[in-house]
Amino acid sequence: MKSLFYAFLVDCYRKRFADEEKLKSFVPKYISTEECKAIIETKD
Repeated sequence: MKSLFYAFLVDCYRKRFADEEKLKSFVPKYISTEECKAIIETKD
């Protein structure tokens, strides 16, 4: 199950509002390590 913030962070990352370091700062409080890696791999 994806965390509540997953879709939001994917959108932020794609729009370049968040970079890899910012995403990593949300682990493990808001997203899992696996979710973070998945977001980074979706980079356009």
